Amino acid sequence: MAVESDRSITNILAGIAEHVDTIVRAQFRLARVELRDEIRRLERASMLLAVGLVVATLAAAFILLAVVFALSTVMTLSAAALLVGVVTAACAIALATAGWKRLNGITLQKTATTLQENFQWTKTRVR
Repeated sequence: MAVESDRSITNILAGIAEHVDTIVRAQFRLARVELRDEIRRLERASMLLAVGLVVATLAAAFILLAVVFALSTVMTLSAAALLVGVVTAACAIALATAGWKRLNGITLQKTATTLQENFQWTKTRVR
């Protein structure tokens, strides 16, 4: 009788392990499909964003050219172009510096904390 109950417990545990394995595999498949869909959406959005940035760059170039021509009525064309170029470069440097400072402050602190908590929880449950 004890041998039979040991076998049934073994069978039950094997069945549970098989079901857990099936669930985990299904979760990974679901995550893979969701990730693939999100990457497709990201590709489309980034393509539109890139085209928009190219068009905005062209618009900014034409606006700066118009400023050069407007300034050329009060100074030489080369001086107007130099002035617009220096002011534009100063703005670009200021924006790049501000962006770089913000970029250095980016960390995944919440993710690291959550991973550490999950690891600790798993560690206490396994013992």
